[in-house]
Amino acid sequence: MAGTDPTDSSTPVSAARVATDPSASVSIPGSSTVDPSNPLKRKDPDLPPWVTRTGGSKDRKPNWEGIPTYQKLDEGALDDDSFWFNDPKKMQMKTYFSRLPEVPSLAETFNLDNLIPVIVKPDPDHGYTYVLTIYGAKEGQEAHFLWNEQDGQMWRFKEKDLKKVVDMVVYETYGGDALERQFRSQLGSWGRIGRAA
Repeated sequence: MAGTDPTDSSTPVSAARVATDPSASVSIPGSSTVDPSNPLKRKDPDLPPWVTRTGGSKDRKPNWEGIPTYQKLDEGALDDDSFWFNDPKKMQMKTYFSRLPEVPSLAETFNLDNLIPVIVKPDPDHGYTYVLTIYGAKEGQEAHFLWNEQDGQMWRFKEKDLKKVVDMVVYETYGGDALERQFRSQLGSWGRIGRAA
């Protein structure tokens, strides 16, 4: 019967077969890159380079090796009387930036690998506001974000230079045209379907 020969590259391959047979190839429509060991993880050519679409295994864990908990700024980057802080003690690290796989984090919610805080403006009445960055991004693929815990929306700065982003936020010299909305992952967190809203 045509199309059932496992050595025939035109044969459709199931995810179960790929999981048990690493030599199997898989084709996912609209996807440019597929990892045969995890066919549900793929790079989507329609998404920005800092977003990875995942799905499937509950056992997938982020690899935090070599990633700092926050982006330390140079001494004097913030004025002494600033309402913004580069202090991890003020950043609610256990709440939003936990590295425990059972605790949801912002990185998981928005499917942004290596997302770490840079500065925070604590405000119990209007919610803490954060400037975040993707740690270790390649040159030209830098991405920095603005997020407020009360409204829950993530905004990506069009500016790629972190120092300029920090200055724009601290001195409030940016407008809506400097930002693009970053949507939540529809696939969930680190491959756990259904967790993200």
